[in-house]
Amino acid sequence: MTKHESLSLGVLLSIAVGLGVTPAAPPAVAQSGAVRPSAQGKQDPLPSGRLPRPEPNVDLRVEKLPPKLEQILKEWENASSRIRTLEGKHYRWVYDLTFNVEKRAEGVFYYEAPDKGRIDIKARKPEPGEVSQRVDPKTKKPFEIQPDFPQKWICDGQAVWQINDEKKTAERYEIPPEHRGRNIIDGPLPFLFGMAAEKAKQRYVFKLLRELPTEVWLDVTPRWKQDAANFRKAIIILDTTTYLPRAVKLIDPGGYKETVFQFRDLRVNKKERPFQRLFGVRDPFRPSLRGYKLVNHSVKPPQQPGEQKQARVPSVIGFNWQAATTLLKRAGYQVKYVRGEPATREELVFVVYQQKPAPKTTLPKGSEVVLTLYDRIATSSRR
Repeated sequence: MTKHESLSLGVLLSIAVGLGVTPAAPPAVAQSGAVRPSAQGKQDPLPSGRLPRPEPNVDLRVEKLPPKLEQILKEWENASSRIRTLEGKHYRWVYDLTFNVEKRAEGVFYYEAPDKGRIDIKARKPEPGEVSQRVDPKTKKPFEIQPDFPQKWICDGQAVWQINDEKKTAERYEIPPEHRGRNIIDGPLPFLFGMAAEKAKQRYVFKLLRELPTEVWLDVTPRWKQDAANFRKAIIILDTTTYLPRAVKLIDPGGYKETVFQFRDLRVNKKERPFQRLFGVRDPFRPSLRGYKLVNHSVKPPQQPGEQKQARVPSVIGFNWQAATTLLKRAGYQVKYVRGEPATREELVFVVYQQKPAPKTTLPKGSEVVLTLYDRIATSSRR
């Protein structure tokens, strides 16, 4: 399961049920503005992107936002905290900007607090003679429309399932115990349900793009490198009467793919579930897998006491001895110095020109790294 595949489930559910973002439009949409959704849901409504804790050097200071944006985030947080279950329909457009292809899909999704979710993706074929509204800006030719690949993603709180009904396969990816339940907010599938506004501001940069009588448009940019590895930017349209999403757009890290979700018929905290009857699903998080080939991807066992953790030695060649020492000690290594050849220039004195083991070598933390430094300039060289 790739990061982007798991993101498809995580982002859909996170946007649908909580504050934050964490798994596509017709032509002028990308360049100039909004295309309002049609009754059939055939137009992209937006214009034409595993989460460990941030690294120690990540700036967690929260910038002060305009009062209106602060109010929106707080209202979103409050509305999210009241959601126990959520289900609805979704329409999806995926734009491959390299090959000028538009892939379409539709389906249903379910969410149950705090950590269960499901998204069913079915291929959506274009109507006869239909032409993509997304156009290559260079050739002016419309994108090729293709039905997307059908698939199912299910998170049952213990694991994430990827199900292929055509091939009759089901792959199970276990969620580490420390990321289950409410802790899934900080885990590899960031549903972000009920994430506090203050925490969301630490994790993302928010901008208010547009404010209309019944909806607001938010621009969301990751602050953490771990989030930025999944998407470069997100645009979210929120219904301000319910603070549920109407649409969300993601731009991938490389900028070569855009994914847009549009949401319909959202039902919050309803006992009756019409989508279950429609698709023959009794418990959306426990599908029948009789006759399927099962593949289990277990979590690696935790490191045992006394077991040495492996890491790669960073390169410190060209650093002065103080900077090299700081870098290696932060990486968990001991440092030993060896005087080497005399420096030929004053600025090279005590600069590292050799290290053992070599850079990028796998070495247990706590091991010793030997640095060879340029010595003081020889007397003869000063004359």
